[in-house]
Amino acid sequence: MFELSRLIAVVMLAVVAAACSAGPGAPPPSPKSYEQTFGPDYAPEPPAGQRTRVDDATISADGRTLTLAFTGGPAYAPDSFCSTDYAPWVAAAGADLKVAVVLVSRPDQATKPPNAACAAVGYRYTFHLLLPTPFAGSTVHDLAGGTLWVRPPPGLVEPQALPSGWQLRWSGDEPAAQPPLWVRVYAPADSQVAGSNGGRGQLDLYQAFGAATQIGGGPDRRAVPIGSSPGVLLREPASGELLLQWMVGSNGVALVGNEADMTLDQLLAIARAMNPPGG
Repeated sequence: MFELSRLIAVVMLAVVAAACSAGPGAPPPSPKSYEQTFGPDYAPEPPAGQRTRVDDATISADGRTLTLAFTGGPAYAPDSFCSTDYAPWVAAAGADLKVAVVLVSRPDQATKPPNAACAAVGYRYTFHLLLPTPFAGSTVHDLAGGTLWVRPPPGLVEPQALPSGWQLRWSGDEPAAQPPLWVRVYAPADSQVAGSNGGRGQLDLYQAFGAATQIGGGPDRRAVPIGSSPGVLLREPASGELLLQWMVGSNGVALVGNEADMTLDQLLAIARAMNPPGG
């Protein structure tokens, strides 16, 4: 009898504990993390839903992990009607990769009340996609629109006649640019370079593929020949910025220097000595 009573008490205690854990006093479930890992298996087709533009893509040294960065809403939590959940997808496209980040709906998510509003705040997400096979290429096509490069793309022009002691200090894509741009920054060997900015102490080289670079510059405009190609120089008197744009075959090229570092003739000499791809 004693054992039976104790068993009944234990069962009742477990029922009460379960009820309390699911009751209104229980803490809400934790939201998903802004950094997640997926793969290496993916569906043949991307999930249905609204696609979110990828801001940046990088590849691990062994080519087995593709990391995507994008901006989205608050991390998903079932009790938050303003939260958002995303699913990534990747597949091979010949020698390239194609990717998608899709906003997915959750049936267990809280319903948004009438006239309720959500704050227009963007949050940075980082998704690590384990790949089924190592990726040796450079180009990633975002199905939301745009092209990203995780390694230097093929067909780059090669600069010559750089200022003495200047060398390549940084390279990468320009995620928000249209058309997509690959950027290389040249500066003195001992300088600190964090990226392209068109400021003093560095030379920014932009390249588009199959289109002109379309970079805005200063108000002073003049036409200049770059070999057999017409070029355009845009000068900003206040900052001394010099922006030179021209075409090399079907690819747009732009050089951004500064009068504090070089004269216009020196910038033109760098442009005119530029080696075409494979040259």
